[in-house]
Formats: sequence, C-alpha cells, structure tokens
Amino acid sequence: MKLIRIGIISVLAMLGHLATSQAEPALFSISDDDTTIYLLGTVHLLDPNSQWRTEAIDAALREVDAVYFEADAYSADQSAMQAAVLEHGLLPQGEQLSEIVPEGDWRSVTDYAQELGLPIEVIQPLQPWLASITLSTFSAARSGLSPTAGVDFSLYISLNGSGVERRFFETVEEQIEFFADLPVEIQVQLLIESVVHADEERQLIDDLITAWVAGDMERVDELANGSLESDFPEIYEVIILRRNQTWVQELSTLMVSPGTYFVAVGAAHVPGEQGVLNLMREAGFAVERE
Repeated sequence: MKLIRIGIISVLAMLGHLATSQAEPALFSISDDDTTIYLLGTVHLLDPNSQWRTEAIDAALREVDAVYFEADAYSADQSAMQAAVLEHGLLPQGEQLSEIVPEGDWRSVTDYAQELGLPIEVIQPLQPWLASITLSTFSAARSGLSPTAGVDFSLYISLNGSGVERRFFETVEEQIEFFADLPVEIQVQLLIESVVHADEERQLIDDLITAWVAGDMERVDELANGSLESDFPEIYEVIILRRNQTWVQELSTLMVSPGTYFVAVGAAHVPGEQGVLNLMREAGFAVERE
C-alpha cells in the first residue's frame, strides 16, 4: 500500500531530483486589502539530498494561519485510501491485465517490468491506471527519488507542533477516482505510453525539474501542460483543468476571510492561461512574484 501511495502522489504532478546548485523555486502572492495567499508550485518526489527552501518561502510560512495541500496523503491513518484502492484499482476477480492490453503492447509492459525488477504477477490484477502508477513508482525508486524528500511532505512535517492548521482541497479517495473514472481505453493508452516512451519521460522529468529549480514557470507550463494537453486531453481536463477551476473557487471564497495563507500544489497547476495564478488574476485579485 505504501508503494501505491507513492505512485498516486507521483503521477498527480511532477517528480524529480534537484541539482546541487541553489534552487530558486517561484513563490507568488495573491492578495486583496486584508488577505494574502502565498502560492508555491511543488514537486512531490525528490532526491533526499535536495535543498529547496528559500528565505522567501520560510518568511511566508512564518506569517500564515493555515497551509493548504492537495490532499492528506501523509497522515498515519491510510485505511480509507487502502479501501479506495481496493475498490477502484483492482480488476474484477478472475480477470487479468494482459487480457485488456493488446498482445504486442503487453510484451513491452512485461519487458519493462522485468527491467525494473517488478514481477509481472504484481500488476496482472490491477486496473490499467494503477498498473501505470505502479510502474512509475518502481522507476522513481530506481532513480533514488522519495516522497518523504518531496516538497509537500517536507512542508507537512515541518508544521508539526507549529500550531498552523493544515487544510486540504481534496481527499485521497477523490484523487484515486480521478484516474479510476477515466475510460478504460484511455487508461490503457496511458499505460502503454508510459512504457514505450519511458526514456523520453525520464528526460522530460529532468527538464521539468531544471525549470522548476530555476523558477522558470513558463517553461514548466510548456513541458508539463503542453504535452499533456495535446497527447492526453481527457487526462488534462480531469487532472489539471477541472481541479484548477475548483481550487480557484475555493481560494476566491478564502479571500473573503482576512488572514494569511499558504498553498502548496503541484507545479503544473500554477502557470499558464488555465493555471491557478492566471485564473485568480482574472477573478480580480492582485498577483505578484515574491
């Protein structure tokens, strides 16, 4: 179940490792007369040696009344998520994934699983979306990436004992359903693409992290959202666009409550025409880069 949790977190946004040079991730503020929301795009899996916190981030965190995360994927009680995975992530009893994936593509899946050291029996009973996540999990682990080194988890843990409230836009169960509700043919396509183009995806991840480290959010948008929107429009609609719109509605309501808040969500959600920043700007709020 721990591996499944790591995989869910990784697929919902970007993952990667930081170079040894000083990172300068982009921090933004959204404000009106009596409310400020700091917004940080995050990476959910990082090399344990990564150093990404800046003075601007630390200063913002010292001011806040609450910190918002995508979902509570880090608490000790994972029973609800485990139940959701069992409900939405397994094929009907007696069915196997190899019966859904075309024969030629299944050979590629088998070869890739063998390359990762993952017994094919592990993914045979899984729905295609969960099989894709499981393979991504093992690939990330081979690259030395860890969710406990990721920005979200690090922020979550750093709030222990601080008195700062942790809030969440979604439940983990809802995040699972985002993938489970995709048409089966789209799930299969996602699985095949993640296997056939594994090397290209690794390079894309490196490029994304390089852009994030430099605070180049235009490049992040181009790499993360451009390819996703063009190659998997159904996934982009569900995973990026609709969630951005929902979060902006919640943040617009939050702006009515005087105070200072911090939002940490996957970096792919922040930039671009349909990103949280621009949607908040269109809603009439002042947006600045810190």
